[in-house]
Amino acid sequence: MRALNERRRAGTKAPKRDRGGPFLQAAICAFLVTLFSLQGGETLGKEASSQPSQIVHISGRVVDPHLEPVKEAKISVRLDGQGQELVSGGKRSPQVSSDCKGWYLAEFSPSSPIQEGSKLELEVTKPGFMSVVVSLEGGDLAQRGEHFYFTKHISLPRKLGPGTLISSGVFLVVYLLMAFELVHRTVAAMAGAVFLLLVSSTVGIFLPDYRIISFSALSQAVDLNVIALILGAMLAVGAMKGTGIFDWIVAKCFLLGRFRIQTLSALLVLSTAAISAFVDNVAAIIVLAPMSIKFAQALKVNPVKLLIPQVLASNLGGTATLIGDTTNVMIGSASGLSFVDFLENLGPLCGLALVALLGMTALANRERIPTESHESLEEELRAARIKDRRFLIFGLLVGSLAVALLLVHGSWGMEPCVPVLGGGAALFIYGVLTRRLRMLEFLEREVEWPLLLFLFCLFWMVAALEESGALFLVSEAFVALSHWDPSVAISLLLWGSALMAAFVDNLPLTAAMLPVVSHLSHALPEVNLQGFWWALALGVSLGGNGTVVGGSANMVAMGMANSAGYPVSFAHFLRLGFPYMILSVAISNAWLLAFYK
Repeated sequence: MRALNERRRAGTKAPKRDRGGPFLQAAICAFLVTLFSLQGGETLGKEASSQPSQIVHISGRVVDPHLEPVKEAKISVRLDGQGQELVSGGKRSPQVSSDCKGWYLAEFSPSSPIQEGSKLELEVTKPGFMSVVVSLEGGDLAQRGEHFYFTKHISLPRKLGPGTLISSGVFLVVYLLMAFELVHRTVAAMAGAVFLLLVSSTVGIFLPDYRIISFSALSQAVDLNVIALILGAMLAVGAMKGTGIFDWIVAKCFLLGRFRIQTLSALLVLSTAAISAFVDNVAAIIVLAPMSIKFAQALKVNPVKLLIPQVLASNLGGTATLIGDTTNVMIGSASGLSFVDFLENLGPLCGLALVALLGMTALANRERIPTESHESLEEELRAARIKDRRFLIFGLLVGSLAVALLLVHGSWGMEPCVPVLGGGAALFIYGVLTRRLRMLEFLEREVEWPLLLFLFCLFWMVAALEESGALFLVSEAFVALSHWDPSVAISLLLWGSALMAAFVDNLPLTAAMLPVVSHLSHALPEVNLQGFWWALALGVSLGGNGTVVGGSANMVAMGMANSAGYPVSFAHFLRLGFPYMILSVAISNAWLLAFYK
């Protein structure tokens, strides 16, 4: 029995060893084979590549013929005719793009080892430009170990393509719509900007020549410094208007004028020019003109005799500083010129032009005011008071601080919009917290939202013109007309912009000319670049004095006169405005040639 049990136990255990043994042996064998293959593969890989893998580093800058940076240019690399996969910013792609300053940087592992006779080709493409292929030999690369380096700056020639024609045509149509007032300028600019974006984002996907501008380029084109500065000025003027300070200034001018039109007009011209130097000229007319009309009516004097000189003074005063006119804000932001630069360079010149305006106004207004209206009006003028002294004191303190910051913003590296927006925001917040201002009503009434939206769309359209090469062609034609003579170039820019600004809106004109002036600095490097910027600032601002449609302040003031029952014809404004425009621009031309040639 014991022998039988031993045989049973032996028979039971034997099959278990037979079933488990093969599986265990197979697992051990698989592990050993895998380990051997990994070690053997590494050994074979090391034997196969006796040298470390090569890496090629490429960098450089893409510019146009005027040495302006070309952004979003596509760079691809071929080695012996075979495309290479580039690595830039941790991403792999067959192409890399230049940044907003035109720089590109990438690296790649060559598909075949680089040798002395290897042929490396760098191709750069972008719509609106001719494609450029740069060829290099393997021996042209700097080498350190297995790393190869080369830096290549590439100039892309411009070409006239569908994008140039479309962007130019759209801008021209929008300009005509605004010039003839067929639609509101904000509507016209929005239609043009959205159309260019739609063409670029739809047709441009399938036909690269129709990709006029990308959305990322559009977002970079909007100058927030300009938008923020104008918004801050609107908030400040709207808040200070409730104190009654502007009405009080006009009343004092009438009292000091002793009811003589010549003296009264001179005082209004001086006060309007001074206020316009620190407040947008349109806003200055909005807050000063109503009281001028009211008191002139009481004196039985045609208000137009006082309003036209005031308008000319507002445009002149706005020309003297960075923040006095929207066009100056745009020029200062594009050129990097500071508040002090404007004040030092244009302030004395505008002072000379102001003297000329006072002389012309005195000659035009030589009659006397009827004496029977003096007494009744004098009582009303003396009754003019400041409505809110506490808020006025707070506003003057904030304004003084803002002006102090504007005087040093250039040396501090501060954008000019910071003190202006900060001051406007402080006045707005204080007014809302003290319940002097009703927030929603104030924002709807005092902030000109259509203007801000118009500027957004205008920046988009001008960016499309620049990207497509249309403005490059304008600058080339401008240089050709000047025959490479700096004096002719400055005079041509000044008079050309002045004559155009006399008949069309100067905001789109200024925006379109900014890149052109920048190109001129490269085409005529021997000229002081500031001379071009001052010529543009003087031309677009003083040119607006030529006609009633030449500036926003002109149309606002004449609209107020028309509402009061004193319509102003185009010819009426032209009789004083155009001669003064010619005189002030001539003075400016002599000044520029004397100091900035």
